[in-house]
Amino acid sequence: MVTSGFRGLPAAGVHFLLCDFGELGRSFVETDPDGSSAAAVVEALLQGQYRRPLRVIVLMPQGIWRDVSVEIAFALARAAELAGKTLNEGTQAFLAEQFGRAVAA
Repeated sequence: MVTSGFRGLPAAGVHFLLCDFGELGRSFVETDPDGSSAAAVVEALLQGQYRRPLRVIVLMPQGIWRDVSVEIAFALARAAELAGKTLNEGTQAFLAEQFGRAVAA
């Protein structure tokens, strides 16, 4: 019997971050289901853990996925402003792409 959905996933889903690794190509970074909340992705980006993030998707326990890049970008921009943090160039480019314009450092 085949069932839809994924048992054991957090109710808020598992977030996957697609990054550009230059000549090595693009890949979703390794994700721990217990540490893959939207807040954890925002914190990782805020801390500069990724040089060139491209997109964030979330996989929900029901088996539904969706692109949450814009939502993450808004949360990240707010967190950076509140913390007075300067984001790395790649993360600034991620924000600019999501907002459709250049973003101040």
